Amino acid sequence: MDSTVIRTLPPLLLLSLPLCGCKQMVLEPVPDWAYPINPAQPPGQTAPAAPQGPFHIGTSKLSFTRSELTNLFSAPDWRPEDHPAMPEIVAHGRKTVVFTNSLDCSLACL
Repeated sequence: MDSTVIRTLPPLLLLSLPLCGCKQMVLEPVPDWAYPINPAQPPGQTAPAAPQGPFHIGTSKLSFTRSELTNLFSAPDWRPEDHPAMPEIVAHGRKTVVFTNSLDCSLACL
């Protein structure tokens, strides 16, 4: 192949992706509790207590409490019906050895 064709083919393929009818992803709004912002409190005032839940997202029928969401040995699964059951090591880790992957992907999977 001519080197000009080789250089121009990848950009042309990328530009043609919107025309191929690929399914577009619909992004859900991120719940406020997922990424809290803690503004500084005025002097003499204490911060309000963190909400303990239950927490919900719009596309799941499930809810979780703060302790369930922050447990390093239990990965919260917002949509268990969308995939096969997680392997035990992924769902619950191995205490004192392997944490679950919940801190890596639970908020990404909202």
